[in-house]
Amino acid sequence: MTTIGRFFPFLIILFIISSKINLLSQQNSPAYVDELTNGMVALATGDTLKAENYFKNSLEVEEKSMANYQLALIFYNKGKFSDLKEALDYIDDAVDINDKDAEFWYLRGRIHEALFDESILYVFSKIKAIHSYEQAVQLNPRHVKSYDRLGYIYKDEYLEYHTSKIKFFAPLQYRDNPYNLSRMAYQSARQTFQSETESPVLSYSTYAKDVFNKSENNYLNALIVDPLDYDANRNIALLYEEAGLPEKGISSLLRLLNKGAEETPEINEFLGMLYYETQDYDNAFKYFEKAIRLMSPQDAEDFQYNSVQLLIESALGDNFDKISEKEKKNYIEFYWKQRDPLFLTGYNERLLEHYYRVAYANLKFGVKELNIPGWKTNRGEMFIRYGMPLDHSRYRAAPLQREKSLISDEINNDDATPKFPETNYYPGGGLPVKTEIWDYADFKLAFSDPYRNGNYQFSSLTDMQASQFYGDTQMLVETKLRKEQPERYFPKFKGPILNILYSVTQFRNLQNERTDYIVNYGLPIKQDHIHNPLNVGIFLFDQHLNTVDDKKFEWTPGNNFCYDIFDTLGCLYVNSTQLKTRNSSFNLAVEFLRKSDNAAGSVHAKEEVKTFMGNDLMMSDILLAFDIRSDGVKNYPIKRNNISILPNPSSMVKKDNSFFIYYEVYNLKKGIDRLNDFKQSISIKQIKGSIEETISDALKFIGLNKDGDEIELETNYKTTDEIPQIYFQLDMDEYPPGDYNLELRIRDNITQKEVLNTLKIKLIED
Repeated sequence: MTTIGRFFPFLIILFIISSKINLLSQQNSPAYVDELTNGMVALATGDTLKAENYFKNSLEVEEKSMANYQLALIFYNKGKFSDLKEALDYIDDAVDINDKDAEFWYLRGRIHEALFDESILYVFSKIKAIHSYEQAVQLNPRHVKSYDRLGYIYKDEYLEYHTSKIKFFAPLQYRDNPYNLSRMAYQSARQTFQSETESPVLSYSTYAKDVFNKSENNYLNALIVDPLDYDANRNIALLYEEAGLPEKGISSLLRLLNKGAEETPEINEFLGMLYYETQDYDNAFKYFEKAIRLMSPQDAEDFQYNSVQLLIESALGDNFDKISEKEKKNYIEFYWKQRDPLFLTGYNERLLEHYYRVAYANLKFGVKELNIPGWKTNRGEMFIRYGMPLDHSRYRAAPLQREKSLISDEINNDDATPKFPETNYYPGGGLPVKTEIWDYADFKLAFSDPYRNGNYQFSSLTDMQASQFYGDTQMLVETKLRKEQPERYFPKFKGPILNILYSVTQFRNLQNERTDYIVNYGLPIKQDHIHNPLNVGIFLFDQHLNTVDDKKFEWTPGNNFCYDIFDTLGCLYVNSTQLKTRNSSFNLAVEFLRKSDNAAGSVHAKEEVKTFMGNDLMMSDILLAFDIRSDGVKNYPIKRNNISILPNPSSMVKKDNSFFIYYEVYNLKKGIDRLNDFKQSISIKQIKGSIEETISDALKFIGLNKDGDEIELETNYKTTDEIPQIYFQLDMDEYPPGDYNLELRIRDNITQKEVLNTLKIKLIED
């Protein structure tokens, strides 16, 4: 035991003795002082029952404020409703005797707050709590605890009302008369909120602005007195986040961390959330990871793994309950890697979004009184699945029932009484309850608070919760969303989104039977960015997402060739990269990050590697190109022997520009003249919905093979080449814009075998 620990009870006794001398000097009776002192000693030693008796005895001797205060404190700490009522009686007596002690007023405020939370009978106690705290700070302008509580009450009101609206439903028997409807809407407006300058039928926005300002001012006052006050910094950050000002909240939380305050997982998790909302994803990831390290093992398990099971359950189907926890964690690791939209960064953007969603749910939707973490609530589940809705609002029950709120004092008893019969008044019957509606464009979700305890549940037409929403969210979630659409995510990057165009062209290697896997990519870039370098990543994975090959490099588009396709997006700069492959299924990722403005873009797709092994007749992919040269003048990205190719990864061609097609043929059989003998047929069909209109007969094309021979629409010819390399120049300026399908068929005249390949082309206006 330390020295302070050994002498701590002795120091308390010294303090009580000095207090006793002070009380005697204030002309208190010795009997009162003895009882009060004995009560303080009993409190110091942890015997609250004995202390309570001593304080009550002192009141029988003399009615003094301190004994009342101590009794109020004892009963307040017991916490039961009956004890809180008794605590209120004692603190009221203390204030009546001595209204100049800030601590008395502060305790009175806490008791009123507790009673407000306990019972609808104390609907005005929140207003009385505010009055008590205001009295405390008038007496002591440095009373931080009172500023904190004022800030908290007004913050709570802001969170409760800033997205709130009044939804008006008419009873069924009144809906056939427009006059009745308009009259009832007018009454609704009058009853609810006469101080609202904006239409009270629509929203509580003016009231929300007012309580926001009051909350902010009180927290700022607390921080003037104590810049490291935990509650003020934490709660003003929450206020700012709700108001769409996350950057202001960040400064408050950093103040706690940077000034030596204890680092807690909540503050780091909250910081990660705020940084995410400001699009500072590097810091968001840093603080989320830090929060996880500080969490208890169970909290970390919930945050990282248990919350993800909401998403993977439908993917695993019947296997979900059969596999072990270790197998689930392995699958979750694969699940996140599969959904990482940008391998170039040092973190997984999809995983980071999940961290944000879980943190948001825990902060906003948890029900502390019921010990339910936010991610386990109905709202939390939907937020984790689908993220932030495009729009959300809360429809309130006012004016048909008294709400536990600061605005309750503006509703008199008559207005609090329903004007119409309760039956069929709302979809579920009975009086309405608060209902939140989240709009995701293609579907809406509604959550109601049937027990008025903050535990919002899916609105349903089959129960009696009186939701203010006519749809059945519970049925939608259970029968459709969880099964067919378990999650939704759109990648979020720091800067603008880059429009990546890509194609994959596969050839047989000209020296062996392996596959040359060439990724062609293009970016439409405006003039002011053509010399800004980009980080490029081209990744190839196997079916288990193990890396087969990757190329990371810096690319300055202005050093490459461009082709003018887009009038508004800029010139299309193109390039190609060849990857090493293995013959199995692959996942391709093409990614860009521009340093100057954090612009980013990525394309992830399944592009299976083709095999050219064996002796069967085969053809390469058909490559669409802007230009093809065999004279050695141009150094284009793709080289096939002496042929240089500038690929067109967009699949788009302009009507007034000719374009090229390149392909190769493998495993032709030689005739007795030791020549390959084959026929090629080309047709182009316009695609109109499900109808293809053939225009092959009218096709105009001019082309040369590498030997300079003219190639017709359907041609028989012979060649000594082991691997014929063929390209055409085509012109479609007389044909309407649209989607076309080019079909190329090769027939080996020696073996009579055929091979077919196709290419889609989009013809656009000049």
